[in-house]
Amino acid sequence: EHYLTELKDTTEQDASTGSEKIEAIADRILTEYLSEVCPIPQEMIDRQILHLFDRLRKLAVIMLKDILSELKSSQFIPSKFEQIIGLPGENGLPPIILELKNGSKVTLSGMVDRVDLFEKDQEIYVRIVDYKSGVHEFSPEDVRSGLDIQLVLYLLAVIGTDERHLKPAGAQYLYAQTVKGVTSVQRSGFLSNDPMVLDAADQSAEGVYTKKLKKLEAEQIDELFENMRCAVQNAAERIIMGDAHKTPSEKACAFCPVRLHCDKAWHK
Repeated sequence: EHYLTELKDTTEQDASTGSEKIEAIADRILTEYLSEVCPIPQEMIDRQILHLFDRLRKLAVIMLKDILSELKSSQFIPSKFEQIIGLPGENGLPPIILELKNGSKVTLSGMVDRVDLFEKDQEIYVRIVDYKSGVHEFSPEDVRSGLDIQLVLYLLAVIGTDERHLKPAGAQYLYAQTVKGVTSVQRSGFLSNDPMVLDAADQSAEGVYTKKLKKLEAEQIDELFENMRCAVQNAAERIIMGDAHKTPSEKACAFCPVRLHCDKAWHK
């Protein structure tokens, strides 16, 4: 966020993508962060903490180089960072509000890591980017079941502020994955199947930055929005009715603190 904000505010974007430049700026940003969370002389900081920061630095540089390489092959421009939805704060967006059968309402809020914009013919196409600290795969089925509505919620919240001019282009999780000692940056999500959007999002030789994203028609993206609304409304209706049955799933049970004592827990 800090690096891309600085890049957004400078006209020397090409110069800022050089390897030495990236590492120098990343070092400065991380040193400033280290001084904030550990406001003591560096020689007094626990070695384990320094080791974690060194690992953070290496991952950050890998992520930055990949992101900057992608942006050089894309017409989408990072425009907003940590965009607040439905929470107190400056320049926040309205929450998503869904009405239930009994007249009560569900209010959804959150914070978008990054909002990329591409403008064409007086219309602005919106792409959501959410950073993850580990592997996180997007699945339309998880949206329908209500297990993972984050990307769809964020995209709907942003375009909902001006549906006449803002068009949904897509949304994606971005994370670093290490396999056999080799770290690579991965993306998982969806992208509009509109040829203009596809070309604007990724002009690399082999479409390396978007090839793993699900390509959806406009109607399919609208269907994701509706699936998200229905999943939240159904969950809220069940809560109001007192329905608290065990609902095992591989993802949910993995983080449940009582899974070892549950007769319904998902076990491999």
